[in-house]
Amino acid sequence: MVSIEFLCAPNARHMMEVFCALSKLHILLKKYLVTDGGYMKRNIDETDKKIITCLRNNARMTMKELGEQVFLTGQAVKNRVEQLEDMGILKRYTINIDCPVFGYKIHAVLRVQMKKEQKKAVKECCQGEGWHVLHCYQTTGENDYYFDIVFRDMEELNLFLSRMEPICDCEVHIVIKELHDFEI
Repeated sequence: MVSIEFLCAPNARHMMEVFCALSKLHILLKKYLVTDGGYMKRNIDETDKKIITCLRNNARMTMKELGEQVFLTGQAVKNRVEQLEDMGILKRYTINIDCPVFGYKIHAVLRVQMKKEQKKAVKECCQGEGWHVLHCYQTTGENDYYFDIVFRDMEELNLFLSRMEPICDCEVHIVIKELHDFEI
C-alpha cells in the first residue's frame, strides 16, 4: 500500500518522492478502476445489483440495514454504495409523492410534437400554476416528447391543454392505475 504525506516539501528530493508515490497510486488505481466519461468503471456483480434493488425500494435505509439485506458489514456496503455513486450508477436519492393525497388527482401522460422554435413556449406553459411535470422524455420519432404530468382536477388539465394546443400537437392519456413490479 502506498501512503502519501501532504507536507510542505523542504527540498526537491522530498517533492520527487511525493510525485513518485502519487504516480504509483495512480497506476494502482488505474489497474483496478478505469475511468470512462468521467465515471469510474468496474464490473457490476450480483451484490451490487441487490444493493441497487434494495435502495430502489427504500433509499432511506441505513447502511447497517442494507448490509444485512446483502450479507455485508455496514462499512463494506457503504464502500460499495460510494463506488456505485462514483461510477454514476447511483445519482440521487428521491422520494415518490402520493399525488392524489398531495392534491393532484389527475395523472396524465402527454405525447407532444413540437418544432425546435416551439420549445421555449412549451417550457413556459409547463411551468404554469396548478400542474406539476414529474418527468419529460425526448424520444425517437418526429420531434416527440412525453410529459408525465399531474393536475389537481380536470379543469386544470383542460386549461393546460387550451394553452398547449396553439403551440404544439398534444395527445393525452389519463393514467388509470400505476402498476408496480409489472403486475400486468
